[in-house]
Amino acid sequence: MKKFTLNYTEDFTRAREEFLLPAGWKASVFNMMGAPKMAPAAVGRALTQGLRQRLSKAPENARKTVAVAVEDIRRPLKLAPALEPIAAELLSLGFARENIRFVIALGCHAPMMRLEQIKKYGRRMAEGFRFENHNPFQNCAKVSGRMFEVDVALNRTMVEADVRILVGSVMPHGYMGFSGGAKLVVPGLSHIDTLESQHLYAVHKGKINQIEGNEARSNAEAIAEGLGVAFAVSLVANENGEIAGCFSGDLLGSHRQAMEFARRIYRTEAPQGLYDVAVLNAYPKDTEMIQAGNAFNALKSEASFLAPGASVVVACASCQGTGFHALHQPGGRVYRTPVPKKGLVGEREILVYSRYANEFDFSISFWEGYKLFKSWPVLKAYLLKKHGAKASLAVFPCASCQILERPQRELETTALQEGAIA
Repeated sequence: MKKFTLNYTEDFTRAREEFLLPAGWKASVFNMMGAPKMAPAAVGRALTQGLRQRLSKAPENARKTVAVAVEDIRRPLKLAPALEPIAAELLSLGFARENIRFVIALGCHAPMMRLEQIKKYGRRMAEGFRFENHNPFQNCAKVSGRMFEVDVALNRTMVEADVRILVGSVMPHGYMGFSGGAKLVVPGLSHIDTLESQHLYAVHKGKINQIEGNEARSNAEAIAEGLGVAFAVSLVANENGEIAGCFSGDLLGSHRQAMEFARRIYRTEAPQGLYDVAVLNAYPKDTEMIQAGNAFNALKSEASFLAPGASVVVACASCQGTGFHALHQPGGRVYRTPVPKKGLVGEREILVYSRYANEFDFSISFWEGYKLFKSWPVLKAYLLKKHGAKASLAVFPCASCQILERPQRELETTALQEGAIA
């Protein structure tokens, strides 16, 4: 293959870039299993039916308050196909429009203004209902439970609501196993002290693609269940950032169904043999440089294909530059100066390709010994000089959510060899 093409996020919309290769290079693109886009009508039918099974029409609904926690724009899915039928059904069940609030579960991320809300939730939703940005520094109330070292406080609108609904996507996550579900509550709707404790301790209590025995996940789920969730929606995005799976119902059941579906469609057959260059595309979580580290998710499941002197290229468009995280940037409570990622890549070099990030953005998230490139031709020339005219490339178009698995035949051979040695 003399070229390959990758998705990237441009102003919160999917765009494409073509990468031309030198004549002697060979690029192998390792795609996830993937899944087709669900028809919006199918999403609507599933959610309408699911909501009717959890809530009933009653005169007192007109006086009840509803809080719907929704994920923010840093996740790829456009939520209008899910939110519009939910809102319509709530109205049909007798809930008053002025008593329905959509709370954006930002955690520590930047608030979303109207144009961003339109892009993420659709114009009819953004202009027809009240959207409230979660503020981790105020408007929080204490609830039962503890987040490792501190008491838990959550968004007051959510805590005081009569009916609580969660809507988010399920993707591999570094220490929560998978995003979505209770993660919309912790960290999504948490106070800054709760967030600090979670970010300090949870990173050591779980790992990617792990649910059983994951203390970070079980802790968050205990808090969310204690809060009480009437209806939960877990969506799964495909390789193009479109809704491919829709699961709803109770908090844990809907999340586990979505997680198993996500495992299937994000499964990627790991490369065999050794490669000179690995290209890890952070899409669809590539809007900010502080999110670029998600590209390494692919290597957390399998990295034996990296040659000893391989170069690891991280592609992260960073249309929002550095981005914002109240804890994880200079001055933040848990920010640490970046160090080499030896646990993931050993002594191999990391090269970051970004259309919009500058050196200052780069230095916040990556060790000073790594390199930033703003131009593919310049990066290509650098790689050509290092690896020569016969380099091999392993390309992962959605590395932030791909789960690499070695082929079954290779696993069987390894097992036989280990058995013989034993």
